[in-house]
Amino acid sequence: MEKDFCFSQDVAQVITEVQSPFRIVKANKMWCERCEFTGDEIIGKTLEIIQGPSTSRDTLSALSASISQGVGFKTTLVNYTKSKVPILNQLDIFPLLCDKSGFPSHFVG
Repeated sequence: MEKDFCFSQDVAQVITEVQSPFRIVKANKMWCERCEFTGDEIIGKTLEIIQGPSTSRDTLSALSASISQGVGFKTTLVNYTKSKVPILNQLDIFPLLCDKSGFPSHFVG
């Protein structure tokens, strides 16, 4: 399903697996540039690569609980670039629904 997803050109976006630990399967150019990673560096990694000391653990717990139920989630979160510079991310995470089953196949954020 992720291969059919059309990324926005105006918003940094990443696609993850639907199951924990939610490994990255794809990211658009804007996400890679903003976070200072190449596409090859992030595939198979988790979003822990952009988390740091000011990333809210409470927000991450709420996010994890929400997406574990297949539900979208919106929040603002401090993340970090590859060079450890803090960035404020406005997250809008939603499931990509599989055509046949109706269950999420991936998440986009």
